[in-house]
Amino acid sequence: MAGFLPNIFVAQTLKKLGTQNQVFRYTAEREIEKELPKMVEKGLQRLYNFQHSDGGWGWWEGDETHPFMTAYVIFGFSQAISAGFKVDDNVYKKGIESLKKQLSELSSVKAFGGHPLTIVDIIDTQIYMLFALAMADSPLEDNTLRMYEQADIIKNNYSLSLLALALNKLGEADLAKNVLDHIAKNAVKSADGTYWKGSSWHYSWTSNQNETTAFAILALSQIDQVNNDALISDAIRYLISNRQGENWSSTKDTAAIVFAFSEYVSRSSELKPDYTVEVNLNEKLVKKIQISQKDVFSEGIILNIPENELISGDNNLQITIKGFGKLYYTASLKYFDTQPTLPAMSQGISIERSYSANEAETGEDIEVTLTITSDADYQYAIIEDYLPSGCSVADGVAFTGGSARREIHDEKVAFLMTNISLGKHELSYTLRPETSGDFVILPAKVYLMYEPDVRGNSEESGLIVR
Repeated sequence: MAGFLPNIFVAQTLKKLGTQNQVFRYTAEREIEKELPKMVEKGLQRLYNFQHSDGGWGWWEGDETHPFMTAYVIFGFSQAISAGFKVDDNVYKKGIESLKKQLSELSSVKAFGGHPLTIVDIIDTQIYMLFALAMADSPLEDNTLRMYEQADIIKNNYSLSLLALALNKLGEADLAKNVLDHIAKNAVKSADGTYWKGSSWHYSWTSNQNETTAFAILALSQIDQVNNDALISDAIRYLISNRQGENWSSTKDTAAIVFAFSEYVSRSSELKPDYTVEVNLNEKLVKKIQISQKDVFSEGIILNIPENELISGDNNLQITIKGFGKLYYTASLKYFDTQPTLPAMSQGISIERSYSANEAETGEDIEVTLTITSDADYQYAIIEDYLPSGCSVADGVAFTGGSARREIHDEKVAFLMTNISLGKHELSYTLRPETSGDFVILPAKVYLMYEPDVRGNSEESGLIVR
């Protein structure tokens, strides 16, 4: 789903805006038009292969069926169909039936660590499942309406947004607007714009403020954009301000944000700008640009300011517009670190790497041990260990403290863990040098798939092969 859903949202955006002919006059977009169907089909086939015998999905084909992952895939399939792609009907129907069955058995599901789900966990999980079923045109209307009756006690902004969208899909516009009132009241104002706080529950990525804000924008845009336009615009400003380069913190929150933005743009007047932009640095004009409707689907304008135009101390960058329309922009500073080696780093989780020998002959096996220390119980962790040049992985993987899926790539070994509990865990594998030389090895790293701010890396190290 990591790569599949963003592709679907791109296709949906183009279809929703109805501007394919205009968009595809640009080389990049023509390439998208050509490649997108193949990318979507590849994603569909992967999801078909990952479906479990009970009709549900986990993080991969060999783990336990997971109510959220099943709902997530069904939501993705429904959006693929909406974008005009064909989804295998048997896989889709079997998945929907599995999701309904999991929903009926949810009270017996265990939370991470084997503890029973709390009432809050159950409500939030049910809402996501009901949302996915509603988007798949297989709603459980009575269950959804019962969730609405508990709207006053739902504190999770992510769940409130999904509930509003599900109710709107059922045709319950008035009830959906009532839920929007709760969402609007929970908005947080900041210097960067408006956002909605995440709320960590059984699935930790709902603590992601960007994704939570995206779903709030989506709900406000679909259900009552006219009365919430100022709030939505300020929330978009927040997300633009918190973008990291050309995306956000993960493919998952980036996909949600693209989806929300496309919904808002398709219902607003932002496709008809007519204004002049002036960019000034330290009272000196850098660029003056005229923006009109013909520029809407052109590539973004990039202004590079060289180092010699910056002054020591504070620099004053001013961007002003005159005319009709909205301008979204980001400013970033690129630099490189001159320190000779990369140090270890830990944010909620750490990793250490050790080799059985730092000097070896070609063909001599080296045991590699990765020790991961987790500060809490987490889900969906990825461990990546970069291989020295001229080395290959010799055998299988050993793991203590749980289970992990291993993937071998040309440049690294990756381990995927559905659950990683508080404490220490060890992974080990055998490395075989095949080329002599003195090699620098990039740090091993660990991070959460859907909450990448929880991450760590080992120290940089070296290997001498004779």
